[in-house]
Amino acid sequence: MSHVQDLRSVASVSVSTRSAFADYENVNAMLSRLIHHLPLRLEKRQAWIDRLIPRSFGQLGEDAVIDNHLGWLGLPAHQPGFYLDIGAHHPTSGSNTFRFYRRGSRGIAVDIGDRKQQLWRRVRPRDCFINAAVVPDTWPDPTVTFNLNAGYGSGTDHVSGYGVIHAQAEAHPVIVPALRAGNLAADVIAWEGGRWAAARAY
Repeated sequence: MSHVQDLRSVASVSVSTRSAFADYENVNAMLSRLIHHLPLRLEKRQAWIDRLIPRSFGQLGEDAVIDNHLGWLGLPAHQPGFYLDIGAHHPTSGSNTFRFYRRGSRGIAVDIGDRKQQLWRRVRPRDCFINAAVVPDTWPDPTVTFNLNAGYGSGTDHVSGYGVIHAQAEAHPVIVPALRAGNLAADVIAWEGGRWAAARAY
């Protein structure tokens, strides 16, 4: 009786071994197929990712136009550079400079609103965001009162007392420094040349 039990045990072990070996072969075959097809699948996935990345971040493709002009002028558009973005609004959505920021460029962004400044510093820390209004050289005051829509702001934000757009009910006035256009170029040259820390204190 013991011999029969031993034979049964051996047979059971043999069946288990064959089953395990078959499982191993199945797994090995699956891995081989996966290794063979993985590069192709990754290429397809990358192609889809490339399609999802917008060709332009600007509202009307302005960044692509700038990119093309730089190329026509023979300038190294794909190398890091410097930009001045007046009325920057948002660090990515509708941005004319985010395309170049992604390539390693940095610059000065000028717009009005604390929320814009906070978001800009979080999303694009290499840039310097100036919370101020660019005004004509004849502007008489050191500050500007600006009607800013509640929240982040919108395209109807405007200088108080100017324009034909009536302030919306949720709009509120904010007072910001006046940045005269005549001084802007000199300030940018100074900031780009080394006073970056001072500019970031704005």
